[in-house]
Amino acid sequence: MLIPVLMIALLSFGQTQMNVPVTFDDATVNYGLVGFGGAEDATVVTDPTLATNKVGRVLKSNTAELWAGASVTALAGTVQTSFANPIPFTATERRMNVRVWSPHTNISIKLKVEDKLDPTKSVETDAMFTAAANTWQTLEFNFNNQSAGTAAFNTAFTYNKASIFFNFGVTGAVAGQRIYFFDDVKFGAISGGGGGSTLPVLPVDFESATLDYSFTDFGGGVAAKIANPQISGINTSANVARMVKGAPETFAGSFLTLASPIDFSVNKSFRVKVYSPRVGAKLLLKVENLTNGAIFFEREATSTVANAWEELTFDFSSVSTTEQFSKLVFIFDFGTAGNGSANFTWLFDDVRLIAAGGGGGGGLTQMNVPVTFDDATVNYGLVGFGGAE
Repeated sequence: MLIPVLMIALLSFGQTQMNVPVTFDDATVNYGLVGFGGAEDATVVTDPTLATNKVGRVLKSNTAELWAGASVTALAGTVQTSFANPIPFTATERRMNVRVWSPHTNISIKLKVEDKLDPTKSVETDAMFTAAANTWQTLEFNFNNQSAGTAAFNTAFTYNKASIFFNFGVTGAVAGQRIYFFDDVKFGAISGGGGGSTLPVLPVDFESATLDYSFTDFGGGVAAKIANPQISGINTSANVARMVKGAPETFAGSFLTLASPIDFSVNKSFRVKVYSPRVGAKLLLKVENLTNGAIFFEREATSTVANAWEELTFDFSSVSTTEQFSKLVFIFDFGTAGNGSANFTWLFDDVRLIAAGGGGGGGLTQMNVPVTFDDATVNYGLVGFGGAE
């Protein structure tokens, strides 16, 4: 009983135990950060862009481990107090959002939540910082899409501690010493609305403002929805997905979770628009069971043009129609380690099913709302009746 008494005594000096949301601005709250793995210089400081705001600061040293980060936790003596109450996750809402400032762009940031009394009870997920260097961006972390190789969200666990990892997977020796800031650690979607995330269904075009296009990265791949930087040729849409393949794994990639299993009962081939930095680059497209990664099907296609949009076709005619596949996995240049450069950066868009082998209606896809009658790749049709033949 000594520890609870000590905590109560030390938190009684006019400060309360912190809770979500964490803003670092309330003088009555006992905020704190504890760094680890080479990010030991973690503290609460003045916002570098706004003198009236307080933020968390993390210095990732040039000797930092690839997993270096900081826990959002205060100290009462030698005891970490963490959050007073568990993060209020529900069956339908398992997202958090954090405002982040980074000195460089296109990096993966991991958020981990755990039981402060049992670190084996944890779940972690990733988001990509895509804003310009030395600016703020609010990132959304969806714990339905846990990081590859880690435990899934468990409704029986108590999650009352959070840790953040900047440029996860890259050591300080590679990145150099860097300083990161973060603020406004909140529960729920970026918009603050509830009701849970709305996952996409096929076809996936990255144009919706309400669907959750959050990717789960693995092995050094980082993917995210971005504004289309190459509006040209066959792709003039406003938004696309970008994949940056970094070290260390040759299978580095990302997956997108769909709202429901893919229906292969009629159409059994995929088409994907791809913008490749070079000819001969491959895309491995894989579908996977939501909970069992051993249940999957995959095909590979190769780019034939560089720095231009083209459509790649993937024949899934022999895919099982009895198994359920709710994940779309994208791996570029499978078998080759990436380095995060422009030569290992791809854009992709308009992931859709067509008839097996590209046949059936000339490879046209089944129409969906909205119906515009303008898309040459869609099989439009009208059937009249009652004198309107």
